[in-house]
Amino acid sequence: MCIRDRLKLVLTESEALAQEICDYTEEADAGNRFPRRFRNAILGIAATPAQFEVAAQATRRLTVAQEIQRQEQERCTGRTRTTPLLDEVKALLPDLQLTARRQTLRAFNRVVFQGRPSVTLTEEYLVSNVGPLRDVDGQTKLKDMLDDKHLIYEAGDALDVDLLLDELVKGATPSLEHDGAVLASAVHERALASPRLRLMRDEEPVRKAIRKAIEEGRLLLRLPDGSVYARQGCYTGPPEQRSLQAGVQCPAFSLSSDVLLAPSSAPCASAWQQVAAAPSGELLTIHQAATDKFTSEQKVRDAIDAGQLNGQEVDGQLMVVVDDKYRAWHPSGEAKTVSTKEWDEAVKYAARRPLLRLTLSTNSLDRAGDLIDIAQPFGARALWLSVNVSGELSGGGQLFFAVNDVKHSSPLKPIERAREMQRACNAATVQFSASLALDLAAPARPLGEEPVRNAKVKAAGTVSVEAEFGEEETSGAS
Repeated sequence: MCIRDRLKLVLTESEALAQEICDYTEEADAGNRFPRRFRNAILGIAATPAQFEVAAQATRRLTVAQEIQRQEQERCTGRTRTTPLLDEVKALLPDLQLTARRQTLRAFNRVVFQGRPSVTLTEEYLVSNVGPLRDVDGQTKLKDMLDDKHLIYEAGDALDVDLLLDELVKGATPSLEHDGAVLASAVHERALASPRLRLMRDEEPVRKAIRKAIEEGRLLLRLPDGSVYARQGCYTGPPEQRSLQAGVQCPAFSLSSDVLLAPSSAPCASAWQQVAAAPSGELLTIHQAATDKFTSEQKVRDAIDAGQLNGQEVDGQLMVVVDDKYRAWHPSGEAKTVSTKEWDEAVKYAARRPLLRLTLSTNSLDRAGDLIDIAQPFGARALWLSVNVSGELSGGGQLFFAVNDVKHSSPLKPIERAREMQRACNAATVQFSASLALDLAAPARPLGEEPVRNAKVKAAGTVSVEAEFGEEETSGAS
């Protein structure tokens, strides 16, 4: 993270000045101001006029008392060590100092943002107006308020994957060398500038969303050393020796300009996931065969022993013969799958492949209630609903509401709650999304085109699909 991208706290004596600093960068030259890009990386604390005047009066009283103390001490001679007035002032000073400090701390009670209404700190987030004044961590009090009002991402929070892909990755600064890839630093900067997101104390919410998108098979990540991380593992090595290390998870990475991200459908994705071709003579090492078939070396050896694959000794090393038997072989329990986000492709796959996973999504609150109806013909064992709604409240303030992976019959009734919240927001600012994930029994046979085609008709262009299908049924299947 660049220094300019870190969360900044501005302390000013007036709300107007704090707002100006949050909204604009420093003047480039006289009379010119430029809007500040990263609205989610700055906030201000300002004093209200009334509270500031109370603090100023308390400070003036303290200053006068300290001046009287100084003058009286100068009047004291060697024999006269004190005076009645000096004794009286010394007795008052502790309370005056305490009051001046307390009122100064309480004066700064207005929190200012860019693009959001300002918030007044209520009593629970201010220094107590009575009692002893202990050491106060003002930033901790401020953080508590931001957490309580959901104005900042908390530790462990992650951005929504759909939002990451549709609004942050799409449109980010592209890589000049890899078609369809974007700079990770640009994705982070777009998150800091997005009006749909909250304050960010660091880049972790973006990084966690990237990891989740990789795990879902929707995003690829390329590190500066050329290694690429995808759902199935890590592609590494020079082109002539490039291989897949199955199951390897993405390590720690920075959101810098030399780290690249690409949707799984990007033109560069196939090149990033290319493994080295088979050696001449149509023979593969055990390791190469395991990589090619997304399985372990031991399963390849077991298949040779069982006669499912043909093996050949070459200079004392067991090799796998690339023939029709090899091409038709899939490890038990590891059949290749295909995924799609297109209804037409889903219809085509359903004819010859069993449906393994299905998620229906919409950005229309009017259509959210239809998700369950569309899902009915698929005979799911359970339906898991996620709903997100955000917007500017009509009376001021921000709304963020999210429910993830609850049963569709949850007594919370997330879609009805979302409708109520939408009515409380300015219509132009409302953002909504809902998804319904189907828990499907492991099917043995393809479902057929008709149920998926009927679901496509009901979707009517406003409900999207994400489906995963199992291994294609061969023509000889009974």
